[in-house]
Amino acid sequence: MSVAIAQGLGMRLNYSFARPSRRQAQYLPILPPTLSGNMEPRVACVIDTSGSMSNEYIAQALAEVFAVLEAFQIPVTLIPCDAKAYKPITVAKPADRFKIKQLQGGGGTDMVAGITAALALKPPPDSVLVLTDGYTGYPPLPCKTPVIFGIIKESYSAETPEPPMPPWTKDSVLPIVLL
Repeated sequence: MSVAIAQGLGMRLNYSFARPSRRQAQYLPILPPTLSGNMEPRVACVIDTSGSMSNEYIAQALAEVFAVLEAFQIPVTLIPCDAKAYKPITVAKPADRFKIKQLQGGGGTDMVAGITAALALKPPPDSVLVLTDGYTGYPPLPCKTPVIFGIIKESYSAETPEPPMPPWTKDSVLPIVLL
């Protein structure tokens, strides 16, 4: 996940030759550019809330969201999704887990709708984490923004569908064993 965040963050930062800091006088006669842009990474998590996701699977998905929140100390935008994406929920600290009473969903499954909603967020995320049981359609082509699929399983040996490879790679799939 940290590699995906770094890749996404690196895609939106740019170098600038705007007026340099006075402290850069030590580099004279070379005038190096500086990075410009917001340096805080943004992560969106799409959670599968379809009928095939049991309460244990959804609880495991939420635990993964809060593990990302605690590990990276950055706000996470949570998007519940079954056949359509629902209103995003932003969680910024571990105490925000009490904001999440019940996630909308329970119908069919289409994570492409959730990924599309995540990529349409303003400002756009640097990476998207999709937490699902794998019984969904996958985007036919990789997105410009790094997308990681967290496939929740009963055990490592359990057979669950994964995104087609190619165009996706093994690096974009993360098996998550149900606790």
